[in-house]
Amino acid sequence: MREAWEDYSATRATLPDARDQSIWRRFIAPALANRPVAHLTTGELERWLAVQLTTHGARRPTAGAAVDEWERRRRAQDTANRRFNLLRAILNSAYRKDPDRVPNADAWRRVRAFQRVDRPRTRVLAAAECHRLLACLSAGLRTLALAALYTGCRLGELQALRVCDACDGRVHVQRAKSGRARYIPLSRDGVVFFAALVAIRSADELVFEPASRIGISRGMRAACVAAGIRPPATFHDLRRTYGSLLLNAGAPVHVVQELLGHADVRTTRRAYAHLTAETLKREVDAHLPSFGR
Repeated sequence: MREAWEDYSATRATLPDARDQSIWRRFIAPALANRPVAHLTTGELERWLAVQLTTHGARRPTAGAAVDEWERRRRAQDTANRRFNLLRAILNSAYRKDPDRVPNADAWRRVRAFQRVDRPRTRVLAAAECHRLLACLSAGLRTLALAALYTGCRLGELQALRVCDACDGRVHVQRAKSGRARYIPLSRDGVVFFAALVAIRSADELVFEPASRIGISRGMRAACVAAGIRPPATFHDLRRTYGSLLLNAGAPVHVVQELLGHADVRTTRRAYAHLTAETLKREVDAHLPSFGR
């Protein structure tokens, strides 16, 4: 398995991010790293999946939030599924690349992940909350947060941006999670913001100073507490806020899909289902005539 992980990591379109590396190191490797892929059984993998429910299974609940037992279990199952998705990707990679060593994929394809547990996070900030949050962030994190609000980029995409990627009133995302590059047009304020960031800098220079995800997470949480924002927002919620503000302003779903870099419009519809439902209701109220009572 260890060799399968190394091959998988080396041949992905983008390198495994910190979360995937942590899942491998903390939850997959201790149990399976020394097991030959071809010797794994369905029963062994199902037992591993069941253990994930009790091994740091549920995400830590929001401070002060009441979480019932059903929700705790759903979170634990969702987390277990995320870990199994990575394990399955590693195993499929080994099967595809070395059919002589791994002649059969039935063992893990027969494993059933937990069903109907992947509820998307829907935390977004109102414009007023964004202003309060930005006022409480440190200078470096404030710059990164503004870039997220102007582009909707993921943290990794922002940290990979070079000066040459931010020009002509748009941002060129070359290292996207999907592996598909995209251009993001900037608003007037966004153009001014990025122009100031990249002025008199070399083309190959990174736009943003390197920062750890843990440090960013702690900075966001501290700023939310200082700004009185509850529940606290994560950095990724700024990306959701970008999409939410556009949808609320009337942008079509397929436009938001392109800007966010979702491979399928169904991903966008699912992530913003609560907003598109409100938009549909507004349109019905505004345009459907009265037929009397």
